[in-house]
Amino acid sequence: MPAHFAILRTAKLKSFGNVGGSLSHTYRTRETTNADPDRCNDNEHSHNSPAEVMQVLRDRLPDKYRKDAVIGLEYFVGASPQWFDAKTREQQDAYFHESIEWLQQRHGKENVVGWSIHRDETSPHLVAYVVPMSDRGTLNAKQWTGGAATLSKMQTDFAKNVGARNDLERGIEGSKAHHQTIKGFYAQIGQAGQQIIVSPAMTEPKVLKKNLFSTEYETPETVAQRVTGAVQRAYTPTIEQAKLAVSERRRADEMTRTAEALSATKKRSQSERVNAIKAEREKEAEKYRTDYERSRRIDDLGRVERTTAGAAHTFAQHALKAVEKAGGDVAKVEWEKVEAVAIRESIMQHNQDPRKVLAAIVKHSPGMVDQARQEKAREFISTWSGKEISASKVNKGREGPSM
Repeated sequence: MPAHFAILRTAKLKSFGNVGGSLSHTYRTRETTNADPDRCNDNEHSHNSPAEVMQVLRDRLPDKYRKDAVIGLEYFVGASPQWFDAKTREQQDAYFHESIEWLQQRHGKENVVGWSIHRDETSPHLVAYVVPMSDRGTLNAKQWTGGAATLSKMQTDFAKNVGARNDLERGIEGSKAHHQTIKGFYAQIGQAGQQIIVSPAMTEPKVLKKNLFSTEYETPETVAQRVTGAVQRAYTPTIEQAKLAVSERRRADEMTRTAEALSATKKRSQSERVNAIKAEREKEAEKYRTDYERSRRIDDLGRVERTTAGAAHTFAQHALKAVEKAGGDVAKVEWEKVEAVAIRESIMQHNQDPRKVLAAIVKHSPGMVDQARQEKAREFISTWSGKEISASKVNKGREGPSM
């Protein structure tokens, strides 16, 4: 069974503006692009509004404190996505409420001024707000989050007292992997990629100025800049998620190096946990790569139809018709059927070389971004044409970007 890990992050709130901005996101009083509006009612809050939480925080602050003092700590509590998939709603709620109790024991119940459980995003999580009062009754965030040793001790204590009771493990103790902030972690997991199809209408020059005697249109350079900007905006979330996969892989590698430096008695169990992390991150990275390549191929179909010949042109024609028939929803296109039609037409009607036909399909079809589908297509063409085609010949004939 793969290991599931407890996730605990902290962020410092240094002003009422910081607190208000965080609360508006937490209570969905501002647009939250990574949240599903249809599931907002599933969220749970300690107070009815962000204003109530803000007032409780203000009331808890001492009469006098330094201008540069941290007035609040924001805690983020989550877990591996697969853990949530395997647990019931009651088990998930138990984990979050035990986390709240842990925060109250750690900081004092009166200093935990508000909390929310979000269920309208990719993965459920808890957000809690704490006034960082010291044992002497002064604001002192450093006592709770100052330095790597303090943060490591916090992670260990949380994993022992909350995570372990809920089948969750701690990350490798002593790892050199950096502590990621809530802002960085939350921004990376929260964005969803878009798909954009460049239509003929998008490339039509727009009217800039019109008067009685003449009309001024966009120049070709302006059109190119506008379309390029639209494409870049659409794929920015996808690129950010790819960065997430890379950064998490780097964190896993750092954990591996740490495990190698541990004593022989601890190394065996630590290695198993590291392998579980690496396997999970590599799987995520591969998914991001294939999703990105599939989207790129879909967007490239128009160019392939206009600028290529042979099987590539034939496939692009059938693919664009299939997309149009599906009302532009590429998720409804059955790429395997489109490929089969293009293969038959290219070989039987146009007498094209089966090896070149397969190479073109493998290169351009959105359905061919994984090796298993490529092997299936090779077997199909070998059977259909009566000619055995080896995988090495297909790969040799394939051009363009590789996965």
